[in-house]
Amino acid sequence: MSFMQKIITPIATIANHTLFLDVYSFYRRKKTGSQIAILMYHRIAPENDSWLKNNRSTKPLNPKIFDAQLSYISKNYEILSLEKLTQYIRERKPLPKKAIVVTFDDGYKDNYLYAYPILKKYNIPSTVFLPTGHIGTGKLLWWDEIAYYIHYTSLDNLKLDNLGTYVLNSSQERLYAIDKICEELAHIPEEKKELYN
Repeated sequence: MSFMQKIITPIATIANHTLFLDVYSFYRRKKTGSQIAILMYHRIAPENDSWLKNNRSTKPLNPKIFDAQLSYISKNYEILSLEKLTQYIRERKPLPKKAIVVTFDDGYKDNYLYAYPILKKYNIPSTVFLPTGHIGTGKLLWWDEIAYYIHYTSLDNLKLDNLGTYVLNSSQERLYAIDKICEELAHIPEEKKELYN
């Protein structure tokens, strides 16, 4: 983690928890007239799989909570497709006062199984960003692969040359190992991540 990231991450966390960002956004919206929020989701699924439930990197949002969120935003915001937002920008039209775009990262199957019926229920457009290099390969994304192996390994200790040594006796220790390894690998170019598989 870079020096700036070490400073910015805690500041952003504090700003978020103290509602500073909400207040800032409110005043900025008042000044500029409009803004748009882009909601980025990853996984929407029941938490009945122990690997998903105990893994922060892939922990899903429960469909009931997702439904409640969409119910709220459908009543309180104008929901735009990403295409419609692009059209507003291209044509230099003013954005609606309270607008939201819904997106999903990584294209997990649960986006279709659980999120899509709820999106359809509220007639909400969304955009899914797919990791095209994984389509049709059956391969997990690297962070999911790490989480899967650490969750299911029978090892009590794990020693990785450049990534540290980890004790894996409890679910908390396994979560810590997953988080730390993913944090380290996030700063390594994609082609070098393959060396750790």
